[in-house]
Amino acid sequence: MGRGRFGGELGGRGSDDNNPQLRRKGLKGRVRARKATAAAKKAAEEKAAKAAAAREKAAQEARERALRAHQQEQEVAERRRLLADAVSARSQRGTSPSEMSASPRRPVVEIRREKGKGRAKVPAPSVGGDPDDGDDGDDDDDDEEEREPCGQTEFRNL
Repeated sequence: MGRGRFGGELGGRGSDDNNPQLRRKGLKGRVRARKATAAAKKAAEEKAAKAAAAREKAAQEARERALRAHQQEQEVAERRRLLADAVSARSQRGTSPSEMSASPRRPVVEIRREKGKGRAKVPAPSVGGDPDDGDDGDDDDDDEEEREPCGQTEFRNL
């Protein structure tokens, strides 16, 4: 039998176009197939979005770790520089006896200390100055004037 203009059989029995049950089965099958492909596509998109979010989070954490490491390196370098300045200041004394004092003054060098796990800075007490100044505001050694010489010193001075 020949085919008609729209693809259906002419004059034959059991045509798909004339049987409503077969049409419904075919329609249901196509709808199920479309739903399954849509669900698979949606699942694949969600999986790709989760993977992209995980990559972005890992990249952000890596950037933060690198920033913390760089800051720690800078802090260590700053501490080393401060300590080197303090050491060089102590070693730079005058060459002539008139420039050198009996007790050379220590330079005031501030070294920052960290509190806790490196999250907050705590100001450190300044290093240097006269340790025995008596808290009267001046940096002279008041206690030396008030002390009595010991017996050995008196004996040596005579």
